[in-house]
Amino acid sequence: MTSRYLHPITVSLLLAAALALAPGPAARGEEVTEETLKALFLVNVLGYVERPGRARPDAYGICMAASERFSSEVRSQLQLRGLGSRIAARDLDSARSLDGCDVVFLESDTVRGAGFILKEAREKGLLTVGSGDRFIDRGGIIRLYLKDKKLAFDISARTAGAAGIKINSRLLSLAKKVY
Repeated sequence: MTSRYLHPITVSLLLAAALALAPGPAARGEEVTEETLKALFLVNVLGYVERPGRARPDAYGICMAASERFSSEVRSQLQLRGLGSRIAARDLDSARSLDGCDVVFLESDTVRGAGFILKEAREKGLLTVGSGDRFIDRGGIIRLYLKDKKLAFDISARTAGAAGIKINSRLLSLAKKVY
């Protein structure tokens, strides 16, 4: 087997081991929820994207238009991993201001003003992650979903490029679809 085929397997095994060793439901043998899987992805995705021409910030911002349950899970994962001082998580307010955001998460296609948020995020060079079936079609970059009880994702490399975002080849190789 060439390293081309081993790398995705190695990354998958490392992610599985990290989930098993992490404090929380996986470590206690409990079933991991969809919210937990998506929150873990959101917390870790910053290590796989670059915004060329922009200095790497000392702290990152995750902005969410999501349920309280999901928002709480993201905050919990940040605390469990000791990342609370480096990554701030906040809910998008009614003004939908993207100031201080590096990643914008939209939980569904039905988020009010989603089209405007995605357009502004693209113009500001922000990574967008979402869960809706039409998220990529509407201008999102990474779509998360469950497939056979496992987290899967699609990536729009075109939209990422238009926003000036470079996605690591390791992450691209794990995507189910790349557009």
